[in-house]
Amino acid sequence: MSLRSSVAVAIVGGNCNNGAKCGRYVNVNNVAGNARWNIGPAHLIPFTPSFGRYNVRIFPQPMLKMNPLRGAASKRNTAHRRGGNKKGSNLLKSYNGLFDAMTEHAEIVASIEEAAKRKKKRRVVQWALANADMLADEIGGLIRGGTWKPPVHQSHTLQEGSHKKKRDIVKPRWCNEQIVHHMLMRQFAKIYLPKMYHYACGSIVDRGPHWAMRTMRRWRDGYKGRKFYVAELDIRKFYQNVDHGILKRKLARFIRDKRYLQVLFSIIDANAEGLPLGFYTSPFLGMFYLTEFDNYVVQVLRPDHYLRYMDNIYLFHTNKKALHRMVDAVRAYMSDELKLTIKDDWQIFRFEGENRRAGKITGRAINALGFVIHRNRVTIRKSILKRIRAKANRIHSLHRCTRHDAAAMLSQAGWFRHADAYGYFQTWIKPNVSMRYCRHRVSAAAKKG
Repeated sequence: MSLRSSVAVAIVGGNCNNGAKCGRYVNVNNVAGNARWNIGPAHLIPFTPSFGRYNVRIFPQPMLKMNPLRGAASKRNTAHRRGGNKKGSNLLKSYNGLFDAMTEHAEIVASIEEAAKRKKKRRVVQWALANADMLADEIGGLIRGGTWKPPVHQSHTLQEGSHKKKRDIVKPRWCNEQIVHHMLMRQFAKIYLPKMYHYACGSIVDRGPHWAMRTMRRWRDGYKGRKFYVAELDIRKFYQNVDHGILKRKLARFIRDKRYLQVLFSIIDANAEGLPLGFYTSPFLGMFYLTEFDNYVVQVLRPDHYLRYMDNIYLFHTNKKALHRMVDAVRAYMSDELKLTIKDDWQIFRFEGENRRAGKITGRAINALGFVIHRNRVTIRKSILKRIRAKANRIHSLHRCTRHDAAAMLSQAGWFRHADAYGYFQTWIKPNVSMRYCRHRVSAAAKKG
């Protein structure tokens, strides 16, 4: 055992068990590696009251405990290791050196190739891929010289087909604005994604709606038929209401690289308010904005289960009154700490269960993320089923299937792979549309380029 200040330690017997059931022990917290060694012996230890960065405290029983002084760079408790303290505050490690890594030539070329995915038919993208080295040198020079500035955009209103909602979309320029977005987020994702809350979903690889549905289905099965309640909440216009000042303060605590922050802040400030829909940076920054809130829910409110799909919040608990108190705390936290508002249509309901005496089904299912999670099955939302059925009927009535219709049909048919709705598919979809022909149609169009 080696400490910063030499101490003569005489130990008679001992057991290295990492803190488990040590009555009398020496606890030395290694600052750099955060390794804890607990030795449970009968001991004779000559010591000085204070040495190096350690305090020595003698407890009522014959035990010596060595802890790092206040200010030592150690992780103090389990909550800290998870990204917050017992009050839900953010104690994430801060990072530096992102700007130098971002502006390396190879990293800029990789960002160009990443930004070009699924856009290679555009002429500007084809030109950029053919002249990637020259374009990387140009973008790197602008950013290192501090002369790159994001352009000002006008938003476009689009109506989303699945929900009939109107959304204001901002379309960034591919060259070179979107490339800079990918340069920034490639570095940001490396340091943030491993630390984010495990059940924070949406716009994250391998954490889409199907993954979230399977997670809630697993939680449902874990109750094994017992009664429990679910709270569903939604943040009002989340992206549009993200406060720039709060977001930048959070980023400044997490990232110490001022040059990296200068580029990132210029993109944030380019939009008058909130985070623009359509920017590659918005989902990452939106997730980061709610990181401390995730810690607060998990470590302070402590529901049985908690899942957040971007701005949709789901809480599971066996006590309905406790769940009401959690919802009140969530609304207060959103308003006071993040300047966000929970929609008034939030609800708490008992999950669907069977009353064996009456022979009836009580409660209701979870209607979320396009699925309906029942007590014994998972179905698809009726509006989605109607839309898929209408598409199949249209293809059947026209006696032809365009490339666009074939791709749309294959995409929508994917819902049935993740739900217990194959009977509906056989009855209403399969007689009207051949999935085999749709796959052949899309494949042939892709080969033509």
